[in-house]
Amino acid sequence: MAIHRRTFSLPPLSGAIPDSLRGAYAPHREEFDVSDPAGISTHWPRELSGVLFWLSATPLGSSVEDPELSLTSAFVTSVEIVRGRVRRQRGAFVVTKALSSTLDVPALADRVDLASWGATDQILLGAQRLLVGGVDGLPYVMKSNLETLGVATLDAVLDRPSSEAWLSADRGDSVYLVAHDEDGGSEVLRYSAESAQLSAQRLDSRLQRPFHLALSQERLVVFGATHLQVFDRDLNLGSDHIVPAGDLAMEAVLGAQETQGGIRVFFARRRRHGLKLASVTIAEHGLDTNKINPTAFSSLAQRVAGKRHDGWRSIGIEHRDVGQATILTSVDLLDGTQERRVFPNDVFAGRPIYVQGLRSNHHLAIVPTNQADGSNQALLLLDTEHVDGPELATVHLPRHLPLDGQGVFVVKQQLR
Repeated sequence: MAIHRRTFSLPPLSGAIPDSLRGAYAPHREEFDVSDPAGISTHWPRELSGVLFWLSATPLGSSVEDPELSLTSAFVTSVEIVRGRVRRQRGAFVVTKALSSTLDVPALADRVDLASWGATDQILLGAQRLLVGGVDGLPYVMKSNLETLGVATLDAVLDRPSSEAWLSADRGDSVYLVAHDEDGGSEVLRYSAESAQLSAQRLDSRLQRPFHLALSQERLVVFGATHLQVFDRDLNLGSDHIVPAGDLAMEAVLGAQETQGGIRVFFARRRRHGLKLASVTIAEHGLDTNKINPTAFSSLAQRVAGKRHDGWRSIGIEHRDVGQATILTSVDLLDGTQERRVFPNDVFAGRPIYVQGLRSNHHLAIVPTNQADGSNQALLLLDTEHVDGPELATVHLPRHLPLDGQGVFVVKQQLR
C-alpha cells in the first residue's frame, strides 16, 4: 500500500464511546490518499469500472468544549475500481469554518459546511458534480476528486435563502428542490442541467414541513406534513391538485411509478422498532396506503431497484438487537415476498448501493462489509433478486468504509 498524501487528522474520540462508533462503524479521523495493488476480483464486471462515493459522519462533540457550537462535519470517501482492482481510495473531511478554527487547523478554502450526519441525501448532477446535502439545506458540489467547489447555486440561478428535499431526475437531466422564499412561503423548483434554466411553482400554504419528493415517469409529488401536491415533471400542473395526506410517518421516499389506479409511491416509514416499507397510491378519490411486509430495517437503500421482470425491489439491513447476526433482506415491493442473506456473527454490513451497468439490465447491489473490529473491509457485489446466493464478486479495500454512511456509484464513462 502506498500513501500519497495526508493533510491533517482530528483528535481521537474520548470518554465513553458508544458501540455505534466502534469497530465496523468507527469514523475516519484523518484524511488519506492510498493505492493498493491488492483487492483484485476477476469476477467484477468490466462495465462496472467506476467510482464509489461514500458519505459518513465524523462526530466531534468530545473534542469541542463550546456547547453553543454547531457541529457540522462529515467524511467523503471515493473508491476507484478499474477491472476489479481498487486503483485508488481517497478520503476528505468537510467541516465548517467555525469547527476549523476550534480545532486550530488551516483555513480550508475548498471545504464547506455539512450537516453533522451528512444530511440524508446525495445525488449526482450531470457527469462531473457530486451534490451533498448541506447544513443550511442548500446542496454543496464536489468534484469527483473530492475537491469542494462550494454551495451549489446551480449556475447562480438559485437565489432562495434555503432549500431542502432535493433529488435528481432519473435521467440526471434535472434537479428538483423545495425552497423557502423571503415571504415565508415555499416553492418547488426544477433546475435543468442541460439548459441551465430554473422553473418554479409556489406550494399551497397547507403544505408544511417535513417535505419529501417523489418522481414517477410523468409526475412529481411534494409531500408535506399533512397534505401533498402533484405537478407534472415540468411543474405545469399548477397548484390546484392538493390532497390531504394525514401523517404518513415518512422517513424517505424510495421510488414512484405510474399505475392504472394512480401514482404509487414506495416509502420507508419510521416505527418504534425500525423502518417499515409501505406504499401510498394517489388517486382521484384520495389516498390508499398499504403495508408491504412486517420486516423492520435499520437502514434501506435510498432508492428501489428498477423494473427487471416488471418488478420493484428494495434492499436493506434488518433491524437487529446487539449481538445478533446482520441480515440483508431484499423485498419485492409488489407482492411483499423477500429473500434474506445472513452474515456470520462477526461480519457487519452497511447500506446497500444499487448499480446497473451501461450495457446490462441486470440490477445489482454493492454492499460494504467489515468485521466487527473494523478489519477485513470489502465490497460485495450481489444480485438484488438473489441476495441469499453467492456473491458475484468481492473487492477488498485499503481503508474501511464506516457502516453508518451511504453511497452512490458512478460508472467510469460518466467521469472524465
